[in-house]
Amino acid sequence: MKWNTSLGRGASAFFSAILVFAAMTHAAAGQSGPDNAEKWQGFDSRAVELDGRVCTLVAPDEAADGMPWALYATAPDPESPLNRRLLAKGFHIAWMDIDELYGNAAAVEHWDALYAWARENFALAEKPALVCERHGALLAYGWAARNSDKAACIYADEPWLQLKPTAGQETPDAVMAQAQAAHDVTDPEQTDITPLGHAATVGEAEIPVMHLYAGRRPGVAPDKSIEQFYSIYRFAGRGEYESFFKPAISEGSRHDLTVAALVFLLKHTGALPGMPMETPIAAMPHWKVADFAGRAEVRVLDDILVIEQGNDMTGIVCAQEPPLCNYEIMLDAMRLSGGDFFCGLTAPYKNTCFSLIVGGWGGTCVGISSIDWLDAYHNETAVFRSFDDHRWYRIRLRVTDGAIQAWIDGKETVTLDVADRDLDIRWEMAPTTPLGVATWRTTGAIKNFSIRRIEDIQNMPL
Repeated sequence: MKWNTSLGRGASAFFSAILVFAAMTHAAAGQSGPDNAEKWQGFDSRAVELDGRVCTLVAPDEAADGMPWALYATAPDPESPLNRRLLAKGFHIAWMDIDELYGNAAAVEHWDALYAWARENFALAEKPALVCERHGALLAYGWAARNSDKAACIYADEPWLQLKPTAGQETPDAVMAQAQAAHDVTDPEQTDITPLGHAATVGEAEIPVMHLYAGRRPGVAPDKSIEQFYSIYRFAGRGEYESFFKPAISEGSRHDLTVAALVFLLKHTGALPGMPMETPIAAMPHWKVADFAGRAEVRVLDDILVIEQGNDMTGIVCAQEPPLCNYEIMLDAMRLSGGDFFCGLTAPYKNTCFSLIVGGWGGTCVGISSIDWLDAYHNETAVFRSFDDHRWYRIRLRVTDGAIQAWIDGKETVTLDVADRDLDIRWEMAPTTPLGVATWRTTGAIKNFSIRRIEDIQNMPL
C-alpha cells in the first residue's frame, strides 16, 4: 500500500479556462491605452492601462472551478513558489502599478477599478484573496475595510500594521516618510488609515486573516501592535486568524512555509474543500475521515493531506486490513499550527493496537501510548524534544514480534521490548484503529505514507 494523492479538475474548469483565454485575446471593455499580451513565468498575462495605471492579469493554464483569483497589493515576486503554485492550482492573479501611493485613498479607488474590470471582463469570482507584503498591507486592509463583502481573505507577509517604525521592522526612515506623506499624515500615532485601525472592521466582517512576521531576533521585543491587532480583530468577531513568526531557515532545511499559505488561500476561496467522512479520500480509496466527535476538516493538497485542528481531535483511518506484525510504516509529518501532537500514528500489534505520539503534551513529547496502562508521557518511552512548525519530519515505525522501534529524521527515538508488556491505545484514539493518523488540537500535514511488510524491505537504511 503506497500513499500518493493527486487532485484533478473537472470539465467545467477546462471550459472556463477556454472562455477566459478567449476574453484575454480581445481588448477589455472600459480600459484605455495599450493592451499587450505577454508571458509571466510561462503563464499567459495581459498588461493594460486602466484608470490611468498599468495593471497586469496573469491567467493559469487551466482555471479552477469557481474562477478563484488573488489580488496583489504589489507586483508578485516571480521567484516565489507560492505565486507559481497558485497559478498551477487554477488561480488568476492581478496587480496594479500603484506602489508609490502606499495604499492611500487614491490607491483604494484604483483597486476598485481593477476589481470591477476583472469581474466584468473575465468572470472571476466575486471574492478574491487579498495578498500583500510589508507596505502593501496598507492597501489590502484599506480596500477590505471599504469592501468587506468582496474580500475572501487577507494573506499578509511581514505587514506594516502602523505608519511608524516598530520593533523588529527594518524600514528605512525615508520610505516610512514617503508612506506618511502619501497619506498626508503628520502624526505617526494616527491609526485610522492603517491595518491596526481597520482591524475592527475586518474582524466584524469575519474576513479570515493570516499574518507572517519576520523571525524573532535576540534582544528585540516583539512589536506590540501584533498583539494589539489580534485583540481588536478577535474582540470584533469570530473570523479565522492565524499568525506565526518565520523560522530561521538554513540551506537544506526541511522547512516549508508555502503549505500553510496555500491551504489558507485555497480554503477560503472555495478551492480546497474538506473530505466527507464516509467518502474515500481522493486518490486513497482505502482511507477515510475518522469519526471523531469534535473533528474538523481533512483536506487534500496535491500529495499532502492536511488534518485540521479539531475539538479535540481530527484524523484519518485505513478501512483496509493492515498487517498485524512485522511491518514498517514511513511518512513525513509537519505541524502547521497548534501546540500539541501533529502525528498520532495508531498501528496494530497482533491482537491489539498502540499509538506513536509525536509532539504531544504541549508539543514536545514522543513516545508510545499505552504500555501497561501508562500513556506516552508516563512510561519509559517518553522522550522530550522541540519540533519546529512548518518543518517536515521523517517518521519511521517498525513493529516486530519482539520490539517496537521509531526513528525521527533517521535518529532512533523509541525502542521498546514488548515481551510481557500490555499494549493498548488511549480511548480517545479508538476512531483511528487499527491503522490511522490523528492530531490533537493541532493542524498537521502528512505525506509520503507507506506501509510494507518487513520481508519485502531490502537494504532500507535506518
